[in-house]
Amino acid sequence: MRQDRPTHVVVIGAGMVAHKFAETLLAKDDARRVSLTVIGDEPFAPYDRVHLTSRSRRTTGCI
Repeated sequence: MRQDRPTHVVVIGAGMVAHKFAETLLAKDDARRVSLTVIGDEPFAPYDRVHLTSRSRRTTGCI
């Protein structure tokens, strides 16, 4: 990342991968030089679908 001016990042999509990318990007931005815009029309906040499914199977007894 260039250090001489702020960087604007636009993420298209607001699913789990976009959320993880944004979280990681901002965590590494110690100088607070990144502004971030996330564009998506998902009706719910991102969640971990893979682990949600495996947890659901354990509680219902499904394999």
